[in-house]
Amino acid sequence: MLFPGALLLAGAALISGRLYDRFGIRMLLQGGFFFITVIALLLTVTISFHTSYILLVVAYALLLLGIGFMLTPITAYAMMSVPHDIIRHASPMTITLRMLSSSMGGALLVTIMTATSSVSSSGSMLEGIRASFGILTFISGIGFVFSLYLSEHSKLDDAAL
Repeated sequence: MLFPGALLLAGAALISGRLYDRFGIRMLLQGGFFFITVIALLLTVTISFHTSYILLVVAYALLLLGIGFMLTPITAYAMMSVPHDIIRHASPMTITLRMLSSSMGGALLVTIMTATSSVSSSGSMLEGIRASFGILTFISGIGFVFSLYLSEHSKLDDAAL
C-alpha cells in the first residue's frame, strides 16, 4: 500500500529540483499545498468503511506526490537564505527539523484521531480518521495561503556556480 506513494515521492523530489530552478519556489509550493489540500479534503469527505483499497492507495500516493513537490524546493530555498559560512551547520539542522516535525505531525494527527473517536457518540474510529484528515486539510490550506505571500530569492546565475 505504501510503495506507490514512496515511488511518487522519490520521483517528485527528482523532478521538483529542476522545476524549482526553472520556475522558482512559489509555483511549486502553491501547487503542492493545493494538491495536498484537495486530496485531504477528498479523503475527509469520501472515506468510509466501504472505501476501496485502490482508492486509498491512489489517494495516499497522490498525497505523497504533493509532498514530494514541496520538500526539495523548500530545502533549497532555506539553504539559499543561510550565510555560506554556516551552511555546514544549517543543512543537518534542516534535515533534523524536517524529520522531527514530520514525526510530531503524524503523532498529532493520530492523537486527534484517537481523541475524536473516543469522544464521538458512536465511538467509531471512522469519525477520528475524518477529523484527522479535516485537520490536515485545514493545515495545508493555511500553508497554501502563506505560500501566496512568499517572496522569491534572487536566482543564482550559472557563472556563480
